[in-house]
Amino acid sequence: MRDDRRREPVLFANALCIADKIYHPFSGEEMSFPKTNFVYFMIVVDFAIILISIWFINWLFYRYKQYSEVFDSVNVEMRDFVLRFGNLPNDHIYGGKDMML
Repeated sequence: MRDDRRREPVLFANALCIADKIYHPFSGEEMSFPKTNFVYFMIVVDFAIILISIWFINWLFYRYKQYSEVFDSVNVEMRDFVLRFGNLPNDHIYGGKDMML
């Protein structure tokens, strides 16, 4: 039984494919292979699109790394002039006072 606080689901569209024949989208002629074999073609196309998308995203990351290396070597940034200090004592040793440090 449905809860009164929830809305009923709304059905926007319902698609059915009852035709057993596939027609060429440009010429309108009937294609020679049946619809059942077309499913395998669509599965192969889907896998190809997914693999191409994965390859393209990895290629974009690779190109971004190349560009960032070139950008870093050409431009002067604040980190080129910053000093980094290490092995500093903990805060509780000098009481958090910078002058004591």
